[in-house]
Amino acid sequence: MFFSSSSPVPNETLVLSVTQTLLSARLTNLTDSVKVLNFTYEKISDTSYVIKFTFNISSVSMTQNPDLRNDTYKQVESIINNALNTLLNEAGAEPFEPQSSSFTSSGNQVNGDMTYHFQDGDTKTPAAFLNELKAQSTPITGSAVVQTKMVFSSTSSIPSKNLVLNSTETLLSARRTNLTDSVKVLNFTYEKISDTSYAVIFLFSVNNISILENPDLRNNTYNQVASIVNNAVSKSSKNQVNGDMMYSFKDEDTKTPAAFLNEITPVLGNVLIYIRLVFKNLTRVPSEADVLNAANALLDAKIRRARDLVTQKLSDPVSIQDVKYQQIDNKSYIISFGFQIGNVTISKDIQLRNETYNLIQKTINNLLNTILNVKGAPEFVFPFSNYTLNGTEIVANSEYVFVEGETKWTPSGFLFAILNISGLSTVTTPAAQTEPPVHVVLRPTVQAQNTTTGGNSTWILGIIIPCSIVIILIPCWILLCDEVIGSQVRNRYGKVSLGQFQQVRAAQMSNSNWRPDLQEV
Repeated sequence: MFFSSSSPVPNETLVLSVTQTLLSARLTNLTDSVKVLNFTYEKISDTSYVIKFTFNISSVSMTQNPDLRNDTYKQVESIINNALNTLLNEAGAEPFEPQSSSFTSSGNQVNGDMTYHFQDGDTKTPAAFLNELKAQSTPITGSAVVQTKMVFSSTSSIPSKNLVLNSTETLLSARRTNLTDSVKVLNFTYEKISDTSYAVIFLFSVNNISILENPDLRNNTYNQVASIVNNAVSKSSKNQVNGDMMYSFKDEDTKTPAAFLNEITPVLGNVLIYIRLVFKNLTRVPSEADVLNAANALLDAKIRRARDLVTQKLSDPVSIQDVKYQQIDNKSYIISFGFQIGNVTISKDIQLRNETYNLIQKTINNLLNTILNVKGAPEFVFPFSNYTLNGTEIVANSEYVFVEGETKWTPSGFLFAILNISGLSTVTTPAAQTEPPVHVVLRPTVQAQNTTTGGNSTWILGIIIPCSIVIILIPCWILLCDEVIGSQVRNRYGKVSLGQFQQVRAAQMSNSNWRPDLQEV
């Protein structure tokens, strides 16, 4: 059967698929004596092709004399033509007929060839075959649902689930508008594979996809989907393509989802540590020279003097400034220290970054114990510093306030000297505890300004119990003062009005020598 057309011919897969579809549906309409043994496809040119059928007919009547078998040949031709019309034509349509045929016989077997020609415009055609061919070669509009699995392998620890999902959502929120309206991200999930590998799984929906009705002819559709989501090995239904895609990335790969990796990858940065010791409500303010002389005499050079930066660990910060002195007013001054740690891994994952903050805090705690605590004494656990992240730089700020009071704590040689020249202690040497040493109030800067959720909520207890230091936060100090003043006013004056109480309170708080008896409190 020769088919000629003005348009490109269908491919072999489509023609054989359509033929098989019709035969499967219609072979039962043939008599038991007629069998289709085979059918093949042959492309002749870009606009013509051939389908060849091989039939077997049993129980054919024929005469003994081969020269008298024309009636048998006509009978065979009629049977084959009816079979082809039954298989390939529409029911009730005018039957098509062969343009030529030839038969030979040998013994009791007839061999024949029948030729059909069809072209555009013919009225007698295998209509069912051509209609099915057209239907299956005409695309319909459907959709694709594709799951992509992106596997990331690394030599270092993998990011946390929260970081990956948050980074993914951040990128999607910023870039969804770059997708066409037909492409939707239905879902994405995180899967931990091992300590050094993980996967991000996306589920995409792609609408308005051209899909051929024949599932065996959807390679072009798969290529269309692959161009959208990059690669697909698909299964399909009538008007929906289902696909799975797998990506694998390693540290050394050059082609990667760079924006995503940049969002989750830790970077190397610096840590800047600033420590401020604030001395307030003093009877005398020492000179800058006195303070710096004490620092030079009693502090290790690594702490008091700026040094060249070298490769160091988190536990080994380098001072980046000499000890600094700043007078605030005629009763207060500040001693400042500055340190830097280089090549610190900084993660965008808040959980991993909090771990870094905790390590930095241990370093700060060691520095403060070296500066403030007597050697060999139990270590203090100081309040958590304020941390801010500026790009690739972590800044840790710590501030501690010293005021007059009583305690059994023995300060370091440096702090003792500072307290002595500040008029906070009358003891001449740390060892000579003939008079009560100073009372030290340690407080961090305003905690509400912290940019990290880290910190030690039990720092007050941790300092009071092992070190016998009274720790007072400013709001608590005010309430305590009010309670003490109120008690003293009631004992002395009896019941007073709020206005009278406020007058007494203002008068007593303005007296720098006045302080409540903390032991009684």
